[in-house]
Amino acid sequence: MQGRRIVETGHFLQGMVFTGQDEEHDYYYDNGTFCSCAVKRIDGKREGPVTIQDRTGRVIAKLVYSNDSINGNCTRNFSDYKLVCDVKDNIMHGYYWKYDKNDNIIPKDGLRLSEETVTATQPILKTKELPLNVRFISGGGITESDCDVTIDPSSIKVAGDSRIIDDMESIEIGTIDLSSFSSGYEHTFAIELPDGVQNLTGVSDAKVTVEVNGSHTKTFTTSNIACKGVSNGNHATIDTKEIEVTLRALSQDALNRVKPEDITVVADLSDYGSTTGQIIVNAKVSVAGHDNVGAVGDVIVTVTIYKD
Repeated sequence: MQGRRIVETGHFLQGMVFTGQDEEHDYYYDNGTFCSCAVKRIDGKREGPVTIQDRTGRVIAKLVYSNDSINGNCTRNFSDYKLVCDVKDNIMHGYYWKYDKNDNIIPKDGLRLSEETVTATQPILKTKELPLNVRFISGGGITESDCDVTIDPSSIKVAGDSRIIDDMESIEIGTIDLSSFSSGYEHTFAIELPDGVQNLTGVSDAKVTVEVNGSHTKTFTTSNIACKGVSNGNHATIDTKEIEVTLRALSQDALNRVKPEDITVVADLSDYGSTTGQIIVNAKVSVAGHDNVGAVGDVIVTVTIYKD
């Protein structure tokens, strides 16, 4: 099977993406939709009538091949009209007709046409193989360089306007906070593309696996819990008296040097405004004097907010 290529400008099938062939079929993408046709080959060259259809049976184009080139009266269906014309050596030749969805002829008023030849133009599409990646937020005593990361698939092929594709070097599919897990992480992200860019691979999501290399964890119990960001006119009390915190570092010695009094748990109440009553808050953990040690996992404390 041959590799993908954009059908060249001026060709009757321009803008479609030829993805390959076997002995009896040709394969295409049309605006991101997979389609195919059965073909008769004589001495390796296409001959005779051909109908290109998508998986639902919708007709994309009806062609006539002669000596491996499109020749004769042909039809191509677009989203809002049908084009019928004569084609010579793959190029629209002579008169053409456009029909709406009810098979009514669309008037040509306002179009400048020669009596012999009509050439259709559209933006030139370009294909490109782009790697998939994720953005990492360092935390829990490690950075991205301390991890083995696998993305499956690792890349996809896309097509789009060359002005867009030329500026794309990779596709970011998500963000991973390294403090959210201790040793391993697995998640499936949707592959989202900019407007006007087609995914030719047919895969809509990617599985990301992260393994932390050579890290160590240790659990501490601390009562050093505080809150901040209490609104004016309110005060708060910490209902959680003690909490277990799991710390991670690349060195066991680094963890052994940590003392419970080095650990502070802080609940930020800035987003709660004038709320009163008991609430459950995700808190942040800091480890004073130990730059290469950090907390992993969620730390939750209970706080009660009162009016002054």
